[in-house]
Amino acid sequence: MTNTTNEGLVFTPLYEELFYNTRYKGLSAEAKLLYSFYHKRHKLSAHSYSMGNTMYADKNGIFIVFSNKEATELLGYSNRKITMLKNELINFGLIKTKRCGLYHLKIYVQPIQTDDDNSNNDDGKDNLNLENAKSKNNSNVKAKTDIDNKHNMRTSKIYNKYIYTRDTKETKQREVETNKNENLSKFEKQALESLKNKISPILSFNAFGRISVLAQGQYEKAKWIVDTIFKAKSQIENRLLSSDRWLYSQEGNDAIRFETNNFLARGVESALLQITEIIYHQGKDIKNIKGFIYVYLRKFMSSAVKKYLIQNFELSEDTIVELNELVNFKKPVQSIG
Repeated sequence: MTNTTNEGLVFTPLYEELFYNTRYKGLSAEAKLLYSFYHKRHKLSAHSYSMGNTMYADKNGIFIVFSNKEATELLGYSNRKITMLKNELINFGLIKTKRCGLYHLKIYVQPIQTDDDNSNNDDGKDNLNLENAKSKNNSNVKAKTDIDNKHNMRTSKIYNKYIYTRDTKETKQREVETNKNENLSKFEKQALESLKNKISPILSFNAFGRISVLAQGQYEKAKWIVDTIFKAKSQIENRLLSSDRWLYSQEGNDAIRFETNNFLARGVESALLQITEIIYHQGKDIKNIKGFIYVYLRKFMSSAVKKYLIQNFELSEDTIVELNELVNFKKPVQSIG
């Protein structure tokens, strides 16, 4: 499970089964690390789907969008290295991929197979023979089969929302939930699509995808998040341009534009992802979720503005001190009790 501290730090677990299970002998440590990030992202997609958002689900199951560029920035590997690691995961049955458009892949994260899975079939046969020796009661055999079926669903298809079994009570309930998701208001979907098209020249596909996940596929929530992003950006802009040093310079104006400051766009994506993870795991402990989201976004964007100016221009020490004072907001990021 992803853990957070009171400082808002987010940690990604490494799954020990990948290291101790002989099934995964030969899988590189780098590939295991990449799988951990894929798995964490997949949990968010699964949670989003359970809340009625079908943006990251299709007939093949729940998927994630995790570009090679994002992985290279996160892990520090080359694009070629990430591709090799991804192929390792495919060969070991830990992910499946499907192209989505020209530049994106849908990644279907598969569950880790445990040692118990290898011996389960043999144990099942022994138990079944024992039951047959004790009794020829067909109802007992059927009960054993049902248990096996449920176990298989848990271990091999735990992430897949499109599992269909025979006419069981669980199947009927799942079909009701699926129909409920498919019957989302057309107006809601059209409104979300319109919002995506409106901001697409400014914010990336990944950014809107994370907005949609955080908003649980609801237009009103997504609209509020978009407005909050630009509200936080506007506050940073007002602070920065309150100084004549930046008001009349091209550098200052470029620093607060998504179109010219790539750090700003990526900062929003990272902030949205971390916000979603923190709310997913600690939502009940956050006193003011809206305030938390606003302050978190502002923190990431103010850091992106400073990074852009410091890395792209030669600034004196006095200018850097002034810059820090201008975009430093005293209110703490965390609003978690």
